Amino acid sequence: PSADNAQKIRQFKLRRDIVTAAIEKTEQRIEEIDGAFCKAGFFEETSESKVRSLQAERDKLAADLESLMAEWEEIEAQLES
Repeated sequence: PSADNAQKIRQFKLRRDIVTAAIEKTEQRIEEIDGAFCKAGFFEETSESKVRSLQAERDKLAADLESLMAEWEEIEAQLES
């Protein structure tokens, strides 16, 4: 039982590392998109389809981030127990 428990803990920690990296990557991309949206003249100089595409990407990333955060919290709860 002890070896099984140690293996589960290692698996949770590995998954936590993967999820944490995904969270960081997702947050970074959201910041890049937000930064582009904040640049002076961005909306005037960028095609409407490109703006819509970036907004759709940002919306998907935000939803992905929410799921990743929930998974991270679940992993942390498992590691604490």
